[in-house]
Order: sequence, then structure tokens, then C-alpha cells
Amino acid sequence: VAGTARGTGSLSDVAEPAVDVRVRLDDLLLGEVAVRDIGGRLQGTPANLRADATAQVAVPRLEPFEAEVSAYGPVTGPLTLGSIVADAAGGVQQAQGSAAWADGVQVSLGGYLRDIDLAALHDELEGRADASLQFLYRDERISLELGDLTGTLAGRPIGGAVALTQIEAGWRLEPGRLSVGANSLNGRGELAGGRISVEADLDAPELGALGLGIDGDLAGRVELGGAW
Repeated sequence: VAGTARGTGSLSDVAEPAVDVRVRLDDLLLGEVAVRDIGGRLQGTPANLRADATAQVAVPRLEPFEAEVSAYGPVTGPLTLGSIVADAAGGVQQAQGSAAWADGVQVSLGGYLRDIDLAALHDELEGRADASLQFLYRDERISLELGDLTGTLAGRPIGGAVALTQIEAGWRLEPGRLSVGANSLNGRGELAGGRISVEADLDAPELGALGLGIDGDLAGRVELGGAW
């Protein structure tokens, strides 16, 4: 990571030097994700630093959006992530949490997604959604949970909760549920080490409510397992 910094420092207390620096970083390219126009301010002492930053983020399928981050804490960590705000997919996302690195990097976030435009995620989806968010990165693995899902899809109410956990050589979909109108899906699955397993119960008396151009009804249990 490269960039520029300009500001002031104080050695009035040699044991606790203070800084007030404006920082601008070069663009970051993380696979298909681009983080541009990164700028912010760093102020305080090694024992009590505050950082505020903004950036433009570009990810596949979505319009570029702005993200803002405020954090504070000692240089050695942990940092309190007091506010993370973004405006992706036509809605608002906000989270708070912490970041530590003394015994390996760990990031924990909790927050919400509000008024997400489902068409921004897939062209054939019409509606908007809200959900709570829990994110954890620990031991080089990620877990993500979306709960309290509410909103509409093709004019029908939606609800449910889903959770995804990174495991050795793959991912596990924790037992979850989704509903659209009178349709419901309860299931779990795992994709890891060249193997896949899925268990799901589907009750869909109104397939037209899914907004995918499919009519009729469908009910049953799916059990899938195999390797490649």
C-alpha cells in the first residue's frame, strides 16, 4: 500500500508523542473489488489514536458506492470500529465492531442493511429488503449471518435468516430459512474438499411469487451429495 501524508506532530510529551495527519492512499485492487479515492485523517497518540476515512468502492454488478469508517484505540490494538457506513445497492449499510491483531487478525462486526434494491443484485428480482448483519473474521476464516430478513419480492413479503461459515477447504451453509409469500425453504449444505451435500425442504404453492417467470406449485425434500 502506498500513499501520501501531511500533517503535524508534537513531542511536548516525549513519552506520548501526538500526530494530526491527513492521509491519501493509492487505489487498492483486491481481485474484482476496487477501492479508490481513499482519504482520511489520523490523530492522537500511540495509546489513543483516532482514524476517519472515506473511499469509493467498486464491486461486480453493483454501482460504485461510498464507504466511511471511523475507528479509535491504541496502536497495538484492539481498535473499536465505531462506525462503518456505506450506501451500496440503493440502500444503507451500517455496522460497528472491533479489530485486533495481537494473536492473529480478528474482525467482528454487527449492524444492519436497510432498503436494499434487490434488482441491483439480480436483474430479475423486483423488491427491497432489510436485514441484520453479523460478520466475523478469525483464524483466517469468515462467518457471515443475515437475520431478521424483511421486505418484498415481486410484491410478496419476504422473511428468514441465512448464515455462511468458512470451513477447511470450503464453506458450510448453516441451517436456515427463507420465505417469499406463501413459499418457504428450509435447508443446509456444505461445499468443501471436492464434495457437496445439500438437505432442503421446499413448500412452494405459489411459484409465481418468486418473480422469476415460473408459475405453478412445488413441494418436496431435496437431498444431494456427491464429489468431483
